[in-house]
Amino acid sequence: MNLDPALQFHKHGVYKGFLWPNEGSNTQFLCYPPLIEWFHIASLYVLPFDIFWLRLPFLLLHVGSLYLLYRIASKLSKGQDWMALLIVSIFMFDKVVFEISRSMRVEVLLTFLLLLLVWLNIHKKHLLWQGLVAGLLLLAHLNMWPWLSIWALFQFKNLRHLSVFTVAALVPVLLFFFAIDFHLKELYQQLFMQAEQHASHGGLGQKMGDFLWNRFWPVYKEQPWALLYTPFLLGAAVVSIFNKRQNPFAWSFLGCSLVWILFLAPHYRYWPPLFAVGLLMLAWELHSSKRPVTVALPVWLGILLLLSAGFGARHLLAIQQRESRNPETALAWLQSQLNEKGKTLIVGEGIAFYATQNTNFDYGMEFYPQNLAFQNYSKVYYLSRDTAPFAVKATYTVKDAAAVPTLQRWQRGETYAGMKLYLIKTKSEWDSLTGKYQQYRY
Repeated sequence: MNLDPALQFHKHGVYKGFLWPNEGSNTQFLCYPPLIEWFHIASLYVLPFDIFWLRLPFLLLHVGSLYLLYRIASKLSKGQDWMALLIVSIFMFDKVVFEISRSMRVEVLLTFLLLLLVWLNIHKKHLLWQGLVAGLLLLAHLNMWPWLSIWALFQFKNLRHLSVFTVAALVPVLLFFFAIDFHLKELYQQLFMQAEQHASHGGLGQKMGDFLWNRFWPVYKEQPWALLYTPFLLGAAVVSIFNKRQNPFAWSFLGCSLVWILFLAPHYRYWPPLFAVGLLMLAWELHSSKRPVTVALPVWLGILLLLSAGFGARHLLAIQQRESRNPETALAWLQSQLNEKGKTLIVGEGIAFYATQNTNFDYGMEFYPQNLAFQNYSKVYYLSRDTAPFAVKATYTVKDAAAVPTLQRWQRGETYAGMKLYLIKTKSEWDSLTGKYQQYRY
């Protein structure tokens, strides 16, 4: 969905979101802070419209984040490189982190920019550069505003320095306002409709449980120890503040966590940037340690092996499923079934999105049908691995490999095996597919 406004911009020269049901987004896309869209628009100028190439910059940003995390943790812990390596290992092999790293989601950008800002700050780089990076963070996602505000207040206690930093941070924001012709009312309507749908619900007890535990299940069924990360980091932040250590990462981690608990829906995908902050908090705590902390080599190797088990299993399964996971083969099959001359709509499996660079093709989501009109297309297709009561035009014959049973039970790997391309012939068939979603709003 975040890639779609960039594709619409390149296809039609209009910054709109065809896939988003938010009112007004099909005219001007303002549902989401713009940084991820700008990144995708820029990528499409220089990279092919291909899953591998569009994911590659996010992998490089992730590798850059790992490097910055190591350098910052090493400096904060007074050069205790073993601690920096342990912190990077905990972060890198976390299931959420290594899945997000290739997802093209904004959290990859958030984590990189957050760590870049911290790196610039601890190396005393110019305030203008720090402010500009902070401004990009403001345009990345609302959920990191609490962290940025608290962290900046602790880092810039000098009013002049804080003013320079703040003015520089507002420059990218003002550029965005100019780009949308100061349509602030529309921005508020679309952006906060989106925020409302991602708000936390229930009483304080439920919100606490969602933040600490519920959002991580079943993501962590192969990493049960990781369910302890959040309560441990929260406890460490409280202890640091109680002992008056003036740890800026403790204050910003705790403050941001409290805002997330009260207002943000509990989704595991938000976790990587806040997790990085929590780990930096632990590295900073070594500032006040009276003697270096050491770990025996067997213990270090055991921790590393335990952390990497899920990472290794995930990739073993992917190698085993290589043929049925190959998007190039699946996309070539799909494109061979389509006629480029007629106005065509494809709904269903996300791989179909990459077949719609042609201006005659549109990709849609059957569960967000607000912008889709059956009568506007000469052909309407539904691509799915489910059995549906429509005419089957073609079946993708590639099958899943016989995976190791234990591995397959432990890991879940999506493939393209068994996809069917259905032809939707009538308006009544279309209504039977999308009717139950007509009133749904994201």
